Amino acid sequence: MQQLPNRLPLSTFTTGILATLQNSVAKIALYFTGTKHAGENLDDLLDERPQELTAPIQQCDAGHNLPKNHETHLSNCNAHCRRKFYELIQIEPKIVMTIISWYSKVFANEKLAPPDPQLRLKWHQEHSEPLMRQLKNYCDNLIEQKQVEPNSSLGKAIAYLQNHWEELTLFLRMPGVPLDNNATERMLKR
Repeated sequence: MQQLPNRLPLSTFTTGILATLQNSVAKIALYFTGTKHAGENLDDLLDERPQELTAPIQQCDAGHNLPKNHETHLSNCNAHCRRKFYELIQIEPKIVMTIISWYSKVFANEKLAPPDPQLRLKWHQEHSEPLMRQLKNYCDNLIEQKQVEPNSSLGKAIAYLQNHWEELTLFLRMPGVPLDNNATERMLKR
């Protein structure tokens, strides 16, 4: 493999960006395949965006997805976080089922929420915020009361939730923020 200075060996990445136009149901799917990470591709795309527009909402998994030269309202994928727990159900079934049950109710609320962004925000604040707070308090208590070893698989899943809490709960503070990036994930699998 060819190697560039100060970079890892060249690899190929595919970035999918599913853009939803504000005040519209229109969606635009963009694909980038090359040696750049998602954040670098998003930076290139945002370079073309009019500067007077407000920062866009960026829904993604935590990782190399952040643009370096542009501000976004960062939201992390709750389905990705939930999956981190779900993968541990055989190891800690009681704890994981408790966490999954709160997440299941939040995802059920999403299906029942009104389509209007402002009404959806209010709906989630009323119905999902208490569930998310319970989930976080439960996970925090597991660590604080030393019921879960922080370096265990479950401890790492809890740390992911704690470290990305603000981004995972942006849907409770800002209208139009998706709960997950499943639509983009489905688009990429095609």
